[in-house]
Amino acid sequence: MPVYVYKAISKKGAHVEGSIEGATREHAVTLLMQRGITPVELSLMHEGETPFRRFSKRAPAAADILFFIRNFGIALQAGVTVLGALSLLSKDNKRPAMKSMIAGVEASVRGGASLSQAFTPYKQYFNPAFIGLLQSGELSGTLGKTLALIAEYLKRDFGLRQRVKGALVYPLILVIGSGAVILLLLIFVLPRLSGAFAQSGVALPLLTRIILALSNSFSYSLWLDGLFLFCIGGIVYWFRKAEKGRALFALALERVPIARTVVHGVALVRFTRTLGNLLVAGIPMMEALETTAGSVGHRAMERATREARQAVMGGAPLSGELEKHPELFPGIVVGLTRVGEETGKLGDILVEVSDFYDDEVDYLLRNMTTLLEPLLLLVMGVVVGLIAMSILLPIYQLMTKVS
Repeated sequence: MPVYVYKAISKKGAHVEGSIEGATREHAVTLLMQRGITPVELSLMHEGETPFRRFSKRAPAAADILFFIRNFGIALQAGVTVLGALSLLSKDNKRPAMKSMIAGVEASVRGGASLSQAFTPYKQYFNPAFIGLLQSGELSGTLGKTLALIAEYLKRDFGLRQRVKGALVYPLILVIGSGAVILLLLIFVLPRLSGAFAQSGVALPLLTRIILALSNSFSYSLWLDGLFLFCIGGIVYWFRKAEKGRALFALALERVPIARTVVHGVALVRFTRTLGNLLVAGIPMMEALETTAGSVGHRAMERATREARQAVMGGAPLSGELEKHPELFPGIVVGLTRVGEETGKLGDILVEVSDFYDDEVDYLLRNMTTLLEPLLLLVMGVVVGLIAMSILLPIYQLMTKVS
């Protein structure tokens, strides 16, 4: 059914924004009026679009979403109603995207939608497990506790991503700084020296000729340099935003020896933590495996999880299916999964396993950083050293000729 985004006025005169499903535009207007909401603007939301793209220039940060869910859960556990908690959080939130989302959810709930239905149009900005966990909390009547579980789950996942990013900050600064120094030498220093070398009549070494040719290509036109950097920036942006770009980047990381182990460790943490929390919350195994497959961020593990889901649907044990992929699921994960299946505590055991591998990822990240720093320093030192040698060799030859 088509989805329409709206700007409207509630019975209390408040401006609200959100989205609603309707067979036609007129049907959507009728549904809004039945909820006591008078639409001011109503337009069709195209496939792949989200309300945030209409109402805000930027999506909310992961930290904003984490704080919102945590405070929402605390308010519900304190006895505040769902609508009261949403209204309170909407008033207190200063970020336009979050404020718009909360107001839209509040309007949908006030109109009779369940909380999970109200959040569905915004699911792109939440962890894949969020909607499923929310539905479980509504069905069990423990929404406050479920939101606290979601907040803890998101906090750990957010912390994991922040640690991975933090481990890459220093190497990235080192690469950018060294690259900037090299470009300055190639664009501004070497072109001035090339004229002096040409006037001296000294036969230039091969290394100097190669470096000068590279320098000439960079210093030929600043406009072309700017265009080149713009294209590089566009490619980086595409890799970050486009689904195919992210897939190619992830595939490249899985081929790099140092990064491959870290990527696999992060995926294993996400697999065990997501599946464990979903099962603890009472989500059926089939649905839990489907959600987990979409959240691991590792192509091979995602494919193996979907294959396991099909086999489990036919009656096979999950541990037996994981055992078929020893390169993805270590023996300890398979063994503890089997124990969890036999004891009926699979969710709790997987959550404990995720904590173990979370610590393992920390250890891997420290090792990766320890290895990358001297390696990058060595590579950059060699590059700068070659440029220095290309300058010093002709000067040495010129001094020898003069003497």
